[in-house]
Amino acid sequence: MIEMLPESSGNVLAVRASDRLTDDDYRDVWLPKLEEILEAQGAIRILMHMDDNYRGWTAGAMWEDAKFGLKHIGSVMKGDVEKVALVGGSDWAMKSVELFGYLVPGEVEKFASTELDDAWRWIRA
Repeated sequence: MIEMLPESSGNVLAVRASDRLTDDDYRDVWLPKLEEILEAQGAIRILMHMDDNYRGWTAGAMWEDAKFGLKHIGSVMKGDVEKVALVGGSDWAMKSVELFGYLVPGEVEKFASTELDDAWRWIRA
């Protein structure tokens, strides 16, 4: 499940991920909001808070994410994703950030679940 956080504003999209993200989460919630912000703001900053119940994503969610990436590869490659703050999550989630974070042209930072305030300061700076 993915939930938009009320602190989202301007070009900052903040979400809480819990349990397992599905293709419906991506298709109906996550991706439309990403596209809306990119169209309105031209660039985006993302804060994803993975709570203690976060268990990853389904194959369908990965497919939706891949389709979005292919559709928007030009904007992603030119730096429209300015910053990504990942908060919490399991060790494997953090390892995947280390492995795939280089694919995001913007800055990517990892924060422990206890560092949510630090993540907010960083994403807004």
